[in-house]
Amino acid sequence: MSAPREGRLEFVDDARGLAVVLMIFWHTAHGWIDPAVHTESPRTWDTMRVFGGTAAPLFVMLAGVSAAMKLSGDTARGKSLGDSCRELFARGLHVLAMGYALRIYTYAVDDRALLRPGAWPAVIPLVLGLFMVLEGLERLGPRQKAGAGFFGVGAALYAFGVLRALELEPSRAAYFFKVDVLQAIGASLAIIALLTRAVRIGFSATASVVFGLLVASLTDPVSAALTDSTLAPALRGYLTSTPGPRTPNLGGFPLLPWVGYGFFGVGIGHAYVRLSRHRSPELAVVGVGALLAGLGAIANGPPFHRHLLPWAQAHLPALAPFLYKPLFLVNKVGFGLGLLVLYRLFVEATGRSPFRTMGKTSMLIYWVHMEFAYGLLAKPFKRQLGLLEWLVGFVLLTAAMMAVAHVRQFGLPRRTARAPSA
Repeated sequence: MSAPREGRLEFVDDARGLAVVLMIFWHTAHGWIDPAVHTESPRTWDTMRVFGGTAAPLFVMLAGVSAAMKLSGDTARGKSLGDSCRELFARGLHVLAMGYALRIYTYAVDDRALLRPGAWPAVIPLVLGLFMVLEGLERLGPRQKAGAGFFGVGAALYAFGVLRALELEPSRAAYFFKVDVLQAIGASLAIIALLTRAVRIGFSATASVVFGLLVASLTDPVSAALTDSTLAPALRGYLTSTPGPRTPNLGGFPLLPWVGYGFFGVGIGHAYVRLSRHRSPELAVVGVGALLAGLGAIANGPPFHRHLLPWAQAHLPALAPFLYKPLFLVNKVGFGLGLLVLYRLFVEATGRSPFRTMGKTSMLIYWVHMEFAYGLLAKPFKRQLGLLEWLVGFVLLTAAMMAVAHVRQFGLPRRTARAPSA
């Protein structure tokens, strides 16, 4: 039993490590490359977008895979459904809170709120509140009592800080509500936990995949319905990426369609677990990944995009808005898993997995690399580099993040004391 368990962890860590590299690839490309390159080399830029745009779908999908593995493993160990779902829900809230912590860090450091004394009445309760929220989530026990007080006080302090920021610096504070990939991952885990506790959807591969595709299919119709809505920007940002009247677009990674990627991942996770019980974990990775890669290619192929979608738009206009996003979801997940299959074949052939450690420390790498891609450390070359200069910088930053991950995982190397000579 120990070998399959280790293989399952390797599968998730390798996939997450691959997503980390794709994330660094895209964030540095988007943050560093001169916009003139976009028009001078449009095909190159479009190709880069395809690869870089696979990172976020992989991250959210892998959250669902991890949830499926946790639910399956907890059931095998005899843990109650309630405890398992509570832990999964708390994990989702923790990732969600980390997403907002990154927003506050950007506001305090990159936007230099710490240097503006007038912003301190907002910064202090924001930072203290988020610290207490995270500490409370760490302390939550099986009965949810140990950390409840920390969490409640922290949430109240954070809400007070947000209100003060909206009063003191409303143009900047609006972006506290922006929904980024960490919020999408955290919300997906929390919703998976809630629906599994209520109707056990997290235990069914088929139901999870169908529900994920259904969530994705609702994206365009709901976005169209909310185009002229007066719904609060923060709530609209969680639902869709559609900006409202005279309000900013806060929905970078909204629930529609991103929760769909999470539930689709639950289905993939269960398929992988079941297959790995009867075959080697490596064969399970290749089998599931190759199958989804094939389905992803079909979803982006001529039968759908040259025939089905145009036909639906012409003959069933009410149905057409529901079709594109599910096909896009399958395509992005399939493309990502296709890359993972190639990477795992490389790992098997060489016996080395250069990205695995970054997969194990993905949250840390996410935080650190953002400062280099978009923060103060990127200021000297932000939107100024050509393709070759960017490529050198991307390789160097990736190598640096691999070193950071190694130190985080194993610590700094220690010098071995030399034995005294005779």
